[in-house]
This record gives sequence, C-alpha cells and structure tokens, in this order.
Amino acid sequence: MSSRRFAGRARVSTMLACCTFLIAVVRGPHIEEPTNSLVHAQSKGDDNQEKPNKGKQEQSKARLREMHMRAKATTIVQIGSDKQTLGKLVPEPVFRYSDQPRRVVDATLWCWHVEGRPIALQKVEYYHRPNYYWFYCMASLSETLIEADWRDGQHWSSKKPGIQLQMLPGGPAPASKKAARLRQIKEIARRFSAKIYRTATIQQEMRLLPRPIHRYGDPDSELRDGAIFGFTTHGTNPDALLLVELHQQEASTSSWKYGLAQMTTGKLSVRLDNKEVWTAPFRKLRAVAKFDTFMFFVESSQADDK
Repeated sequence: MSSRRFAGRARVSTMLACCTFLIAVVRGPHIEEPTNSLVHAQSKGDDNQEKPNKGKQEQSKARLREMHMRAKATTIVQIGSDKQTLGKLVPEPVFRYSDQPRRVVDATLWCWHVEGRPIALQKVEYYHRPNYYWFYCMASLSETLIEADWRDGQHWSSKKPGIQLQMLPGGPAPASKKAARLRQIKEIARRFSAKIYRTATIQQEMRLLPRPIHRYGDPDSELRDGAIFGFTTHGTNPDALLLVELHQQEASTSSWKYGLAQMTTGKLSVRLDNKEVWTAPFRKLRAVAKFDTFMFFVESSQADDK
C-alpha cells in the first residue's frame, strides 16, 4: 500500500473516531491531563530524568496554549426566535485527554454557554497520523439553532436543535446540597448505557467515564443544576456525551431531564434502564463533514497565515 493511500485511510479513520454524542448531568469543570503528557521524575535528585520530564511539561503547556488560541478564535452564536446571542467560552478546557490508539497526541474539550447553559461543545485535537495536524469536532447542545465560525474560514449552521430534553422517569427527590445532588446525578448517569456501530455488523459497548466532564447551572433561571458525562471506546477520549439537568419551575416543583446529541459518523444506540430511548444513524464520511447537529474538519494549513 502506498504511503499516500495509507495516510488517506488513516485520515478517514481519524474523522470517524473523533466525533461523539452527548447527554448532560451535573458536575464542576474537570480537566484530565493526557496520559502521555506529563511524566514526573521519580526523584528530585535524578537530574537525568528531570530534564526530559521538564521538556515534556513545556511541550504540554505549549500545546495547551495552541489549543486555547484555537478555541478563543472560534465564534458561536445562538439563534433564537427573536434574537441572536453570542456564546461565552468557558475560559479553561472542561476536559483534557489523549488517545494513543488513534494517534491523538493531545486534546481538549471546550464549552460555550448562554445564560449558564452550554450551547456547544468542541474538541480540539492534535494528531500525528502520519503528519501532525489540528482536528476540530463540534456538537450543538442548544435547544435552538446555532452558527459557528473558525479561524481558517470554516462556517457551519446547524439545521436543527442539538438537544431535545426528555423527562427522566423515576428520578430521585433533588437533594438540597450541591455535593449530594452530584451523587444523585452520577447515579442517574449510571442508568444509561451506549453502543456504537462501526458497521452494520461491528458494534462496541461504550464505557461511561466515572466523573462528569462539566457542571453548570443558572440560578436566575429554572435550570438549577446540570452536567455533561462522556462515553468512550478508547481511554478517556469521549466518543459520546450524556446530558442530565435538574429544572425547578417553582419552589416545590422540580424535574430531572436528559438529552442526547450525536457527534460521530457511527450509528449510536442509547439505553436507559436497559431500554433503548435514543438512536442516531450512520453518517456519510467526508473530509469536511457538516451535519444537522454536529460537524468536524481538519484545520487548513493556511490558518496560521491569517
């Protein structure tokens, strides 16, 4: 096989792997360092080991600055029935990971909010397959349409809302304290399971990451609490995301809700208490993949010239 064909097939494999679906629940922002980013010296007196470790730490910091710059250069607007609202970027990545089987050297997840609620989640991934490049994958978490623009001139408009919240059956009475509610949300998340179909016959159970990726809420609205959990097929790379929210209409009336959104070209099946409650179809793979609720692309080499 020629190196060009190998690189093309690897790029297609990358794009298939890099997208996810989501469901939201409750938890504060959490950042995980990639498994291969920081290697600490076993002994402060071991100069030979400290020097390479220090070099890896500096490389990790430099990549984070690059990813931060790319996230800040991304603009997202929520399209409401009577107004357009600019999304506010959470200043730090809500999650950091790597994925060695897919040659993701380093990656971060970034979140944009409007009035305390996430409207979009974006991966910024640094690849080595076979050359280094930057990969973006964005999913709408908005209950209305959104539009997004990137530093290399890419533009995307969603065709339908990214999230359709559903009532959660059998939810617990909400705890009054935040820490206790987090325990409840983790229990709710464990009621869900997910499966991805790579082909019509190849399928894989996904693993729920034990801690929420991002926690949020808006005390000025009915959204009392919420969090995003991830499902994965490789390490800590979230190939799927889960959204559970606590809404309080009145002082004595509250309800748990959940939502899902696709972020992969693979077919998805999500179950609640072992009953299928949501599916997403296969998507046709493209170099620049723009779908109704999510999109992904490789950054143009001309972006650094802008």
